[in-house]
Amino acid sequence: MNKFLTFEGQQPLYLGDIDFAAEAVRDAFKQLLKGLTGSDGANAILRGVNASAHNQNVTFSAGIVSIDGEILPVEANVGINGSLSDTFYLRVKSTYGGSRTFMDGNTHDCWETRTVEVTKDETDYPLASFRRLLGGFGSQRWHYSQNGFDFWLVKTGLVWMVSLRRPAMTQMEEHFFEVSVPGIQADDLSVFPTSEATVLTTASIDTGSSLSVEGLSVKYYRDGGELKIQMDLDGTAAGSGSMQVVLPVF
Repeated sequence: MNKFLTFEGQQPLYLGDIDFAAEAVRDAFKQLLKGLTGSDGANAILRGVNASAHNQNVTFSAGIVSIDGEILPVEANVGINGSLSDTFYLRVKSTYGGSRTFMDGNTHDCWETRTVEVTKDETDYPLASFRRLLGGFGSQRWHYSQNGFDFWLVKTGLVWMVSLRRPAMTQMEEHFFEVSVPGIQADDLSVFPTSEATVLTTASIDTGSSLSVEGLSVKYYRDGGELKIQMDLDGTAAGSGSMQVVLPVF
């Protein structure tokens, strides 16, 4: 890492010296993130920025990202109209403060605070292109909640867990549940099969007066840039249901 060297003897200090020291810190973080991401762009999600969908609104949790090697906090949002399949972007925002009056009489704000927000407005930073740097120790979550359905896909370490709660099936429904999960990073998605795989598990069905356990098959595969999941009961059962299963992709 570059250093600003100091010496005894009333060393003069210039504004360029402050710029050099600040740039040395920024450059050190950028070089580190280039190594971690394997990319000169050094764009990555370091923490948070998890999406949830509910009633035609998508919300993102607060988090931390690296944009071009600059580490920035991401603001939580209250909801963006749309669905998880929409394209989202990251946008850098600056706020200014620390006003000073200079010797020439001009006033300048000397503090710049930089944050990031998730938006559907197009920028140079599509969210789907940001690799999530959590390795084997962090967790990632995809959440879908609408019309009584509550679906979670969670990655913890090398394990992928699927859980679902849903209302009673109707005669119009062909499957217990089906969903396409967008936004999974390419290296994570690559572990899933390209042709259909099946996990046999069970679902709990609650009719309000009794609880039964029914056979359930969970089919999954990757198609293009999305993970497809489809669930089917072995028989017919009336009542709200819930299930959970580990996908064997590790």
